[in-house]
Amino acid sequence: MPHRARRKSKAGHSSGSTAASKPSLFLFLPSTVLDHVFAEPGTVTFDNFLICRRLLPATLANLYRAVRLDSADALALFASAIERQPWLVPRVHELKLAILDECDYLLPERSLWLPGRGKAEQANLTWTERWKLSTMKMGPDLLRNLCRGLSRLDRLHIVGAPVFRLLTARTYLETDPFPSLTRLKLVYAQDPALLCEDAPEEGDDTLFSRLQLIPTLCAVVLEDNMWHIPIDLLGCSPMTHLASRTFNWKAFALSSVYRVGAEVRCVFRALSSSLRSVYLTGYEPYANIWRDLVLLPPSLEHLEVGFGSRCPIRCPTDPPSLPKLENLPWIDFPNLQHLHLGGDVVSALTFSTVLLRLPRLFCLSLNEHVDIPTDSLFSLLRGGPSTWPRIRRLSVNICACERPAPPAPAAAAPSPPQTRRKTGRAAAQAVKLSRGPHWPREFGKAEALELLRITAAREIGLMGSVLCAAGACTDEDGHTCPDWDK
Repeated sequence: MPHRARRKSKAGHSSGSTAASKPSLFLFLPSTVLDHVFAEPGTVTFDNFLICRRLLPATLANLYRAVRLDSADALALFASAIERQPWLVPRVHELKLAILDECDYLLPERSLWLPGRGKAEQANLTWTERWKLSTMKMGPDLLRNLCRGLSRLDRLHIVGAPVFRLLTARTYLETDPFPSLTRLKLVYAQDPALLCEDAPEEGDDTLFSRLQLIPTLCAVVLEDNMWHIPIDLLGCSPMTHLASRTFNWKAFALSSVYRVGAEVRCVFRALSSSLRSVYLTGYEPYANIWRDLVLLPPSLEHLEVGFGSRCPIRCPTDPPSLPKLENLPWIDFPNLQHLHLGGDVVSALTFSTVLLRLPRLFCLSLNEHVDIPTDSLFSLLRGGPSTWPRIRRLSVNICACERPAPPAPAAAAPSPPQTRRKTGRAAAQAVKLSRGPHWPREFGKAEALELLRITAAREIGLMGSVLCAAGACTDEDGHTCPDWDK
């Protein structure tokens, strides 16, 4: 019997493939619905996006929502992409600039740069060869014009002093290049190897006065790994004095600095009643840091402070003597609800002279390396007069850093022929390291179990590694216990 030819459809495909080639109903959703679906965080990433003509606009819009440029090549490609597809410009809401290795190409006095070519190659280029990707050329104007063109940009993260000096220059900010910017993060020197190159320069003293030229700002983060922050960096010289209650910011953060100096009080004074959150973390604060908190507006709701080394147990040198948060009868934060403390800044007087004066405080966090005065903490949690705060959430974290284990009991000395000197790898293996929990001085496992009982009876939500240290954690929240010695 001869083989019968299979009937084909008009499109030239066999009828048996109709079900397999039927497009998904998802593709027929209106563009407005697709935009809402793709706008959900994590819906589309570089790891899961699909190449589809129908979904391409929504995919690109989602991928371009947050852009990170960490090289001059990436900057050039991004500029070229939005030149070819200008409809993507209003889709960019967040931009992170971390051009460290090639940031010298962005300085006005340096020669122009062509993508894919180094300094030696570009020296022999003609002027026409220096032009890149249509009419754009690499240099400070490209970066400035690019940022000016992102009219919907509301979050800007700049790493490296040369780039942020370029984008926060007074002459540039006076042109209103950031009409929608609400959050600005400046990382002055991320890499310790760049400390010399990123040393403060003339003009840095006007940084905060220049930020007044961005009236839409709601949050400012200054992160710096330098050994110190000079007064000029915070704009507190007489020529750059900040008027009282100038900034209408909701959040201000000074993070990872070596020393929090007295110049920060000028910033405290310049923050207006719009302020809701303040974050201060560093190695060494000046002596009157707590007294000057009174300069903050009473609208403050969230305060996070952490001083000292990351772990005094692990660090070979002891941290400086830190001022204690205590004896502040003039403190007046009637709206403070969240207080997070880190470092050796807590004493028994912290509770009696400070915390009991915060009537709306309901969330308290005591991080690693904080001395916990047990009696004062338990008294606060059990409750008292109506003027006392009612803690509803408590977070306590216990140090889990490695430290040398206690020496083992001395054994009988071996006979001389068996005695060998351990060197190199064998000697390193002989030093055993012990991981926590390393309890604070007045707070051990017995106190942790009592804390569990009190918080359960008072219906206070208890969080942090204290649950793991006390052996009371569960797998319901999907957390991973620290790798402690059992």
